Amino acid sequence: MNFQPLFDPSEVESISTAWANAMIAWSLKSFVLLLFASSAAWLLRRRAAATRHLVWTSAIGAMILLPLSSAWVPEVGTLPLRALRTPPAEQSRPPEGLILVARADFPQTATPPPILHTLKLTPMPPASPPSTASLPALLPRPGSWSIRTWALFLWELGALLVMAWLGVGTFRVWRLGRRCTLRRDPLWERAAADAAHALGLRRVPALAWTSESLTPMTMGWWRGCVVLPPSAREWSPNHRHEVLLHEFAHVQRRDVLSQSMAQLACALMWFHPMPWIAAGRMRLERERACDDRVLMAGSKASTYASHLLEMARSLRFESSLSAATVAMARRSHLGERMDSILDRRPRGRRMGLAARIAVLVTTLLVALPLSAMRPAPAVSEDPSDAERKDRPERVRWNDERFRTRDDREEWRVEADGVVDFAPDESQILWMEEGARFELEWIDLQNGDRRRVVFDGKGDEGFDVHYSVGPQTLPFDPQAQQWFDQALRTTFDRSGVLADRRALRWLEEGGVDAVAQHLRQLESSWTLGLYISALMPRLKDPQDRQIIVAAALDGLSTDFERARILQLVRPEFLGDDSSAGLWLGWIGNLDQDFAITQSISGIGRDQLSSNALHLALQTGERMESDFLKTQFLFELIPQVAGDPELEEAFYRVADEIESEAQYDELMRILHAAQP
Repeated sequence: MNFQPLFDPSEVESISTAWANAMIAWSLKSFVLLLFASSAAWLLRRRAAATRHLVWTSAIGAMILLPLSSAWVPEVGTLPLRALRTPPAEQSRPPEGLILVARADFPQTATPPPILHTLKLTPMPPASPPSTASLPALLPRPGSWSIRTWALFLWELGALLVMAWLGVGTFRVWRLGRRCTLRRDPLWERAAADAAHALGLRRVPALAWTSESLTPMTMGWWRGCVVLPPSAREWSPNHRHEVLLHEFAHVQRRDVLSQSMAQLACALMWFHPMPWIAAGRMRLERERACDDRVLMAGSKASTYASHLLEMARSLRFESSLSAATVAMARRSHLGERMDSILDRRPRGRRMGLAARIAVLVTTLLVALPLSAMRPAPAVSEDPSDAERKDRPERVRWNDERFRTRDDREEWRVEADGVVDFAPDESQILWMEEGARFELEWIDLQNGDRRRVVFDGKGDEGFDVHYSVGPQTLPFDPQAQQWFDQALRTTFDRSGVLADRRALRWLEEGGVDAVAQHLRQLESSWTLGLYISALMPRLKDPQDRQIIVAAALDGLSTDFERARILQLVRPEFLGDDSSAGLWLGWIGNLDQDFAITQSISGIGRDQLSSNALHLALQTGERMESDFLKTQFLFELIPQVAGDPELEEAFYRVADEIESEAQYDELMRILHAAQP
């Protein structure tokens, strides 16, 4: 019978660790990028506000694209931080609720039983309510989450809250637009045509009238619309012209779109102060840039400032509308705008084409090196056997469930207290008073179930309650035989004490016995626990080959095989023979994604010429242009400069149909050639 956990807890920890590494790197790169933008904006303080706004906008855009560009740009350096690794203790924890501590110091008697180890199971307070009894089948309990998992959860929660606020604001803007009217007014239509002509707009933006006393605002990403309050009909011609110049400038500059981009950055990096600061500076420089357009059109600074102040005093603006609009007279930053409008010192108000190109190119020159930098590899730990033996094993084991891959059967385990097991984990020998161990089997096809409960009484033994369905039966030899097999199966499939059990299998039966055990396992997570314990202790390459081949035989999907092959990669790249064997296993995978997962990071390993040829032959089998390009990117540092390897490299690259990906690949290869 083959079993696998309903939920693979290592997946959560792996995802959390990968997310933490990516987010820390992204946060550091974003800080550097936005700090550069802040410095550039300060140096350009006497230049046009539009130039400073472009600096902030390009920096925010580059910040959002950093994770994507990091996947495309080859690594050229390391960041001043080290990647987090998944702690070994965390990797060997099934779904949790109770702590088990393997003990070697249990009391000795005159004739001690042949006990291999003792498990001390201590409840984790507080107890979960009955309504969450089925929770471990879906996800780990929150009380068991690591700091990284909690950080991932809080980041998702924060991002969802910010996105929800933006969604509510966008919905309110949509409702505002539905309530607006498009009444024709000859005076305003003539003023709109004049303002559009002054700014060089080919199309006159629409004017919408609202019944609410809201400050003039622009909405719409592409075909902008200006919303005006009822009191606007009483404005003077100059006031009317200034407002339309300002709002049409927003339309021309696509300020609603750039603001939405800044809000996206704030939602993704809500915990980071720099995106919020950058978004605030973008708002100020955006309004200053539009003020400059009004003044460049001939409006008097003092008159324009008084009109702006009067609108800020008499009209209101709802902050939720900022999700999809830009308003003219918000009270925030109004003082700084007034200072800029009334400043008589000479300064630039217009941004030329050369300034645009300079800002964009400079941002690109800063962002690309940041994209090419990665955190330093995590430091792995390999404690000695003596340290492993003396160190208590801490795993979680409460209401843990396993199912067969075909979903025909399910097993559930609950435990509490100190329990002594036989050396082969086939039976319980002793339990402290008050300890409890429960094992239940369920046939998911017809609903049949078996359940056995052990209640410890210390030296007086223990009580056993055995039932089949609703009927309580004696715990006879037949029931004992079923329980012995079920208990061994539970230990095998849960991965509990995997390192100790793997070493015992190795000592008792050798490599062939271990391989036989591994072939019975179907979960790549559980197999990974056993293989991680075995690989450092197998010095003979032939033994490693037997163990990995047995593990791969027990798996049915390329995705699971890829996880095992990625795990054992360091052990197989030391010589050509082992590397060829490892690459041969990868060559047997059918899915491009599984191949890519297996060889991810291979470019950082020092491969021989023969191994590189074999790797390139593996790449020839990949059908996806994107995954093949990513694979070839990793090999460029080791291939460049070797004519034979470059010829094989070109042969694989010639199969890429995407011209853009091929050209980028060739450009990087030629740049890496000596």
